[in-house]
Amino acid sequence: MKKKDNEKYEKILNAAIEIIKEDGAATLSTTKVAKRVQISQSNIYIYFKNKDDLLKQIYQSEISDYQLRFHDILENSHSTLEKITEYIRALYDISIENPDSMDVIEQIKQIPDSPIDMNDVVGFESNPIVDLIKKGIAENILKDVNPNIYLTMIFNTIRMNAANTKNKQNFSSFDTLLDLFLHGILK
Repeated sequence: MKKKDNEKYEKILNAAIEIIKEDGAATLSTTKVAKRVQISQSNIYIYFKNKDDLLKQIYQSEISDYQLRFHDILENSHSTLEKITEYIRALYDISIENPDSMDVIEQIKQIPDSPIDMNDVVGFESNPIVDLIKKGIAENILKDVNPNIYLTMIFNTIRMNAANTKNKQNFSSFDTLLDLFLHGILK
């Protein structure tokens, strides 16, 4: 049995991410990844059980920064509205730092028969952001709308803004987007 090499693991993961960014998640195959890394396809299976496992690990890799920031927000902010604002800020900041990340996440979630559970949007065992939005609704701060609609609206708007930033087109500042979101979600 061959020994796992962390550097090779990262190369495989990064090659797969590049393929997703260039051609889309639906086109990803272990054959393409192996060619990109210049290894035999069988070596991919030393690190990943199959293509679905590769996609899951890419997804997990991409959301790890979000998880850390969201955990800090939930632990450190005070009011529900403050936490929601900081959640939006964290998404915005990550999108500016790594504009491709949100697109990779979304592409993996949207492929037919995605290995990602759609309810596990931020990668926690339960979804604390959904719980936070539900709390905002219960506290009569937010309009009574399905929390997944809020998540989709915020995530996709920020994702599109990141794409505009990357393509050097018109993009909106955090304050502009925050104002838009708060006018749309607050009671």
